[in-house]
Amino acid sequence: MMVCTANICRSPIAESLLAKRWEGSQGLDGGKLLEISSAGFLTSGIPSPKEAIDVGHEFGIDISSHLSRQVSPDQIAASDLILTMTRQHVIAISAIDDTAFTKTFSLKELIRRSEAITPGDQLRDWLRRLNERRDRRELLGVSQVDDVADPYGRPIEIYRSVTGELAALTDSILDLLGNLGGDSAVEENHQHQGDG
Repeated sequence: MMVCTANICRSPIAESLLAKRWEGSQGLDGGKLLEISSAGFLTSGIPSPKEAIDVGHEFGIDISSHLSRQVSPDQIAASDLILTMTRQHVIAISAIDDTAFTKTFSLKELIRRSEAITPGDQLRDWLRRLNERRDRRELLGVSQVDDVADPYGRPIEIYRSVTGELAALTDSILDLLGNLGGDSAVEENHQHQGDG
């Protein structure tokens, strides 16, 4: 599950980019199942802004029918991996479900921590190794080193920049997930879940 503040810009864009790239890399026959969804912390039912929709089209994705979803404890419990846009989102998910910390990372943190780990593990083992020497206190403070900026309310050039960054990050995530070994790394067959 991808998570951002309102689930109208970053997380639906990241969800759609990852789904598109996963479909392109795995094909529909015999590929691993990756259920991708997104949510946020604010009100459900809000459409994405025109800038996000327009820039999404430039990147080959369509989020025009997306409506925001507020993250729920059930969604958190059902997710094998939760990827957020900021460190503060990791804290917020952990506040809803303290046990979710070990499967919740900002996109950038997951990529950074994965650089030191050889691919090939099952998802559960990979997450365990990613959490070795991980300390919740690292999330405190004002550093934005692991954050993706929020483009909401800003000029369309910022949306393009953020979407380009998300495209690169989701490509890296795709490589990481594709390198996990075995059938239980992600479930069998392919399914993209949700409408945004």
